[in-house]
Amino acid sequence: MLIREKFHKIIDEIDDEQKLQGFYNLISRLSNSENGALYKALTKAQKEELDIAYEESFDKKNLIDHDEIKSKYAKWL
Repeated sequence: MLIREKFHKIIDEIDDEQKLQGFYNLISRLSNSENGALYKALTKAQKEELDIAYEESFDKKNLIDHDEIKSKYAKWL
């Protein structure tokens, strides 16, 4: 089954108009979004903070173990 057919099948099986509207909005935004648009929308200060965080991520002492994060936020997963 082609991906287009799978989309149509999912859409045809949804009876909830609000859910359909949500899916439409999501797909529409993804389809219309320009690559890099989120980064371009950041302020200069936000971009600088992001750059700092990126650089700090290369130092292992700044990282948190994956299992620790999973257990901390397990109730939301």
